Amino acid sequence: MSDFWSKFKGVFIQPDPNAVNRPTQPEPKANPNVSKETVVAEVPPSVQQPTFATSVSDGSVSEKFMQALFGAMEGANLDGFDYFEFKLSLKNLANMPMDEATRYKSAFAMASTMGATSEKLVNSAMHYLDVLKNENTKFSQAAENQRVAQVGNKQSQVDNLEAVMQQKAEQIKRLTEEIEQHRKEVMTLKDDIIQSTVKVEQTQKDFMATYQNLVGQIEQDVANMKNYLK
Repeated sequence: MSDFWSKFKGVFIQPDPNAVNRPTQPEPKANPNVSKETVVAEVPPSVQQPTFATSVSDGSVSEKFMQALFGAMEGANLDGFDYFEFKLSLKNLANMPMDEATRYKSAFAMASTMGATSEKLVNSAMHYLDVLKNENTKFSQAAENQRVAQVGNKQSQVDNLEAVMQQKAEQIKRLTEEIEQHRKEVMTLKDDIIQSTVKVEQTQKDFMATYQNLVGQIEQDVANMKNYLK
C-alpha cells in the first residue's frame, strides 16, 4: 500500500452506518423460465435446484474500490500544494474547537504560505473530480462487458438447449433419458445466470456507492471553498 493511500485514506472514508445489522437477503423465488410444455419427464426428487441469493443489496463504500479510485487520483496528482494537501490540513484541524468556516480559513492560511490560492484549490479539486468521472466511465463499460460475458453467453446456451429439448421430446420415450440430461444442464446454467447477475450488480452498486461517497465529499469541499475562501 502506497504512502499516498495510507496518508489520505482516513481523510475521505467515513464509517458506513449500514455496515452493521444489514438486513438479511430474501429467500430466492423459483425460476419460471423453464418451459413445461417441452419437457416429457418431471424432475426426479433427487435433482434439487440449489438455493442462491437472487437480489442485490444497496451498495456500500468499499475499501477495495476506494483504494482503486485513489490510485487513479495518485496517478494524476498535481505538483505542489493542491486540494489533497488542503484536505489533509482540514482533517488535522477536525478535532480543534472551531466551526467549519474557521477550520477552512485556518487551513487556507497555512496553504497560502505554500503558494496556494483559493482558485488553485478549487481548480485542483475539479481536476480530481474529472479523474474520478473518467474512472466511473471506464468501470461502467467494464461492468457491462462482464455482464455480457458472464450472462449473455450462458443465456444463449440456455436457448439452444431448450430448442434441442423440444426436438428430442418428439422422439418420445426412447429419448427421455437424454432430454432429462439436457434439462439438468439448463437448470445449472440458469443458476449460473442468477449468481453471475447478482455478483456483477453487487460489484457495480458497491463501486457506485464508493464513487458517490467520494465525489460528494469533494463537491462539498468545493462548495465550502467557494463559500469560505473569498
